[in-house]
Amino acid sequence: MNPKTRETALRLNLIRLLSTSPNGLSFDELKKASGIESETELKKALGKLYMIGTYPYTPLDYLELEYDGSRVRLLIPQNIDKTIVLTSREWILLRDSLESELSENSSTLDKTEILAIENLLEKIKKILPYNTIESFASIKKIIRDSIAKKKSLEFKYKTREDQNDPKEQTIEIRKVDPWYLLESSIDYLIAYCHSRKDSRVFRLESIFEIKATESSYEMPNDQLTQKAIDQFQRFLISSNDDSKLATIWHTRESFYHLNLLFELTLTKNSKSINGIDLIQSQCKIRDPKWFLESLLPFLPDVIIHEPLELKEQLMEYIRNSRLRKFLENSSSPL
Repeated sequence: MNPKTRETALRLNLIRLLSTSPNGLSFDELKKASGIESETELKKALGKLYMIGTYPYTPLDYLELEYDGSRVRLLIPQNIDKTIVLTSREWILLRDSLESELSENSSTLDKTEILAIENLLEKIKKILPYNTIESFASIKKIIRDSIAKKKSLEFKYKTREDQNDPKEQTIEIRKVDPWYLLESSIDYLIAYCHSRKDSRVFRLESIFEIKATESSYEMPNDQLTQKAIDQFQRFLISSNDDSKLATIWHTRESFYHLNLLFELTLTKNSKSINGIDLIQSQCKIRDPKWFLESLLPFLPDVIIHEPLELKEQLMEYIRNSRLRKFLENSSSPL
């Protein structure tokens, strides 16, 4: 075996050993399992695991090593063997991608491939009612086109106060002059609202039945632009200040991506449930709906400890979904 091939095989073997040992391995255990006798060589091999981009990892999913003085742990973005729950945006993206593939490449697909895509679409529309939800991509296109053409928009908007109570929704029809589309974990539209007679911030996930009008408008001057930006900054600051604090239990392996989403603060608390070691973190909840949707892909490696209402909502979702059977058959701490 040439040196390069041996080095690659060594790295892959270390990944396999550490990924199957969520509680970590000591240097002695790693030396015995990997066959690397020298501790210096082992440390060098572990150091080269950083920034590795081999399947099933992409260059964006870098591996992280954790060493607490006694054991080495490998932190990877996801357990590749577990079921992944999709968020509403991901279901929409999957649906749109399949429909696009079917419409654009139907002439080059054989009957078996077409039937497979149609069956997948049918299952998506049966499992979740996202066949009636408008794609964020199409909403963004309408907004961008309207900004470019300086045309006003009309849409139905679900007010923020009712986001968490579908039985008591307040739907308002808004006419706005779109100014800016801000894309992040939660997408926002900054626009002049005709009914409020002022600039407003709208969340895209609360917008539906959007359409461009024939009404033209002029983009705001620098003073109004700065006012809108200041208003948005105040909105974010107030949202953050008013946010509730969530306490969650999670596995060490899930910390990497959870921290990217929620900016976790680790506590010193830890415990073991059903033989699974969990650590405790806290974070702020700007938006409960987005918070819960973002947690779903990490099940069953995450438990909400507080607030109790979100914990109950998550458990209710599990009881009413196909995820329940999966969790019952796994070693989940839930």
